[in-house]
Amino acid sequence: MEVYMVLIARIAEQNISWERAAVILLVIAVLAALCGALYFLRKRLRGFPYEKIDCLLTEREAKFYALLDPIAEECGFRVMVKVRLADLIRVKQGRKDFQSWFNRIKAKHIDFAVCSAKLEPVVLIELDDRSHDQKDRIRRDQFVDRALAKAGVPILHYREYSPEQLQKDLQNFL
Repeated sequence: MEVYMVLIARIAEQNISWERAAVILLVIAVLAALCGALYFLRKRLRGFPYEKIDCLLTEREAKFYALLDPIAEECGFRVMVKVRLADLIRVKQGRKDFQSWFNRIKAKHIDFAVCSAKLEPVVLIELDDRSHDQKDRIRRDQFVDRALAKAGVPILHYREYSPEQLQKDLQNFL
């Protein structure tokens, strides 16, 4: 604020018209705002804490995928990984509580979606580990299983598996 007062005093000393003085002050204010915005934007962009991940899948999921994908292909299926639950099922239209139900599925994902050649979900697969024994994870899995069952989408859970078991299970969906 003091800077503006000094500028106004100097402008008055120079016998510059008030219109011209207003334009000069406006230009100075806009330049100051732009400099401030650029400073904060540059600082913000430089501070982004993101980096590329090496693989979409954990080591265990990658091993399972390497086994599942060729078996699924033999059956005419395609395998998608880490598919968002809200991209597999949706809340029925016209519900007043739509947002509440959508919020429950929007941030969850399924490990593997086995799809038809037309990309219609045929069966979903969750690769369960010890984390699925935790209370919150059990509740999450129960909710997801109920939601999928209500929507008519089958889901398989595997802790242990064999190529023969996967082949047999997928052939049930032909």
